[in-house]
Amino acid sequence: MRKSVYLLLLLLISWQSYGKGIISFKISKPVCLLTFLLTARGNPDMSPSFRAYIYNNIPREDSTHFFQIVKEFSTIPLDYDYIIPDYPENRKWPRTTFNLISVAAVQAIDVNDFMQRIIGILPNEQWVKLKQVFANTEPLYDKMIGVPYAQATKKQLAALEKFNGKTDSIFNELRSFYSSSWSDDIPVTVSIYPIPGTKDNTTATPHSNSIVLAVMTGEKNSAMSVSKAIHEMCHVLYGEQGLSVQQRLDSAFLQNKSIYSKYAYGYIDEALATACGNGWAYKKLSGEQSAGSWYANEYINGYGHAIYPLVAAYIEKGKALDKAFVDSAIFLFEKKFPKAIYSYLNLLNKVTIYTDANDHEQFLSIISSVKHHFQMHRFYGTYPISDPQSANLIDQSDETQLIIVHSNHEQNFKLLKNKFPQLKNTPVEKDGVYSFFDDKKRPVIIVNVKDVAMLDAALSMMAKTKEMDPDRIFTPLN
Repeated sequence: MRKSVYLLLLLLISWQSYGKGIISFKISKPVCLLTFLLTARGNPDMSPSFRAYIYNNIPREDSTHFFQIVKEFSTIPLDYDYIIPDYPENRKWPRTTFNLISVAAVQAIDVNDFMQRIIGILPNEQWVKLKQVFANTEPLYDKMIGVPYAQATKKQLAALEKFNGKTDSIFNELRSFYSSSWSDDIPVTVSIYPIPGTKDNTTATPHSNSIVLAVMTGEKNSAMSVSKAIHEMCHVLYGEQGLSVQQRLDSAFLQNKSIYSKYAYGYIDEALATACGNGWAYKKLSGEQSAGSWYANEYINGYGHAIYPLVAAYIEKGKALDKAFVDSAIFLFEKKFPKAIYSYLNLLNKVTIYTDANDHEQFLSIISSVKHHFQMHRFYGTYPISDPQSANLIDQSDETQLIIVHSNHEQNFKLLKNKFPQLKNTPVEKDGVYSFFDDKKRPVIIVNVKDVAMLDAALSMMAKTKEMDPDRIFTPLN
């Protein structure tokens, strides 16, 4: 009998150590505090409804303290970029210190463990400031959200954990579809944080093997929440494809002769994640297809729906992404969006931006204005326009060129006329938007305004007209 009990205990320990599978769900206090602070300071990747909730529910007696905390947090730089060399140019996506910090937040046991994990990522001065900000934030967070919604959050966690067996199976099928180099030795942890309410917009972000997922405290459709987490896992699987796989798919896009290939390539990561996560995975989890929009972007949603049957067929047959898939995806993109080559929304998806910002703060303000009107998936920005580095980038960049002239007009247009013969006979003293294809077949958009205060009006006009006119270079700002 003792031997049987001992054997049973060994089996139980073995199951606990090795039977948890690849994907697990948890609640992490560091994630809750970090997302609370990021939302409060207006980070564009966070839920605007959560921000509204925070500001509408700050206890009056804590408001001064709260604003001081947010102000101090906003002074701490968390995001430094670095790029892994050798990968295809179109697949080079900057990795950031914020990703490392987010991984630590998801994996940490508590706040103290989190702070220990990020030693060395930030300068010590900033680390000390962040530790104090977290210490000041925790009591306020607990008062507003942590304690009142503790049971509701645990209930949401339990609902997600019911999908554990299915999520591992889905992950393995998607790993094969992507030909990702993901190892069984690397578990994926999904850490949730609560947003009070029943139904509103939530966000999720991938950070290597750590996913941050917002969940409404009154959420009824847990399968939808899990599918959002899987959407983010797809971004990780795409990013962790081996070098040879990335080179093969990159060549497939570049060798395709369609003028739409570069745009189909620019959206493929999001479109695949949408078709796989919000489409295929959601159906596997819930037993039915998700109706309506899958993504709050016209191109990503439309492209994701368009390639969904192809994606589902590949996964069900155990096939991996290949040249035939790429060629079909480009064709489907062209069929779905025949006017994409003129659409501002599409052209600004991947863009190089030039401005005459006075300093980095004004530069960020200008970028924020562009983001308010157009969703940019990948962008690079530089200032001032006349700087030799900026002028050199105009010659070398392959992306859409967005040039915002709000000062030094005479000097800037002298430079631009030398770069773009298309401007030779156009008026440069009027406020408006110039749009054309240059000699390299690149889309060029020049926003010309008297001062930066008029930028929003020009961007609004672009958003309203939606497309550049191939027969007219200049559109005045009325």
